[in-house]
Amino acid sequence: MSYLTNLTPHAIHIVGTDGTTLLHTYAAGHELRLLSQEQVAISPMLDVAVAPVVPLITGQYFKGIDTTGAGYKAWEAKPMGNFIVSLPMAIWLTKTQAGQELTGERQIFAPATGPGYVVRDDKGRITGVRALEFYATSDC
Repeated sequence: MSYLTNLTPHAIHIVGTDGTTLLHTYAAGHELRLLSQEQVAISPMLDVAVAPVVPLITGQYFKGIDTTGAGYKAWEAKPMGNFIVSLPMAIWLTKTQAGQELTGERQIFAPATGPGYVVRDDKGRITGVRALEFYATSDC
């Protein structure tokens, strides 16, 4: 049994430094989902270099997590668990007061998708990562 529970909708493939050697796969699990406010259309931006008008919407603001799904049930079952979540989820859980209250004693990880850590195929799709990122609820 793995030390980490994957709460993303995708399998997480950890690969070696060569980018091809598969070290471990965390199977896709039950997704822990963020709830966001409704995004609203705002005045379009004029950018003649790209197109006559570029539609704009408000940025996402996350207001909580979905407590109705199987991912939340897996989360609740392990109050001291270690979880792999998406990057936006990791940031919300560890950097907002509401997220920190929900996180409690849990340890939060996310796939390292920055330069040097992400591995992509020839179409730009992520096929693996060379590391996981750890997100602390306070400064380490």
